[in-house]
Amino acid sequence: MKISIQQQADYVTFELTPHEDDRLEYRTASLARRTATLEMPKGFKVSEVHPDLLGLASFIIASPWAAKQIEFPVPVSDHFANEVARVAKLRTNNVSTTVQKRETGTRPGLSFSGGVDSMAALELMPEDTFAVFSHRARPEKAVSLYNDAAPLYAVDEMNKAGQPVHKVVNDIEFLRKPIGFSVDTSPSVPLIFCWEMWLH
Repeated sequence: MKISIQQQADYVTFELTPHEDDRLEYRTASLARRTATLEMPKGFKVSEVHPDLLGLASFIIASPWAAKQIEFPVPVSDHFANEVARVAKLRTNNVSTTVQKRETGTRPGLSFSGGVDSMAALELMPEDTFAVFSHRARPEKAVSLYNDAAPLYAVDEMNKAGQPVHKVVNDIEFLRKPIGFSVDTSPSVPLIFCWEMWLH
């Protein structure tokens, strides 16, 4: 699986190009689209995101469909490539010995769902926890029963209460059919992308 990434203004788009041996079906879902777009905060520059974080976001989006090999948008560190091979048994061909692994930050982050579980998590986590809500954007002509009124209300209420929750509109869930997250960690992609801007 080859993943490319482009940015136009505040919009960042992942594009998946399957290899011949990649799978277009994973468990009970199929790959419905080849692109996913995120509307990032003003001032975001994909060029400033650490290669391993770009690799991690790409891995989360594309790994269910990759069979043997995954080609990231930019060269990643040896450490990250080795972890991908260990966890997912996927080869990585664009590795750079000059890229240092991304060190762990000190400020915690939370992929906020808008549900009771996320609100409870924020209550228990440190006060400086950075929360990002992955807000589903509906592509043109797409049909969905999803109603975002409740989670958006929760986001607004958290902001009013002094607990900032940032929204990143994206259509990642429409990569697969039926609509939904390809893997459990998919909602964390916006948080991973925001890491370099706010979480150091």
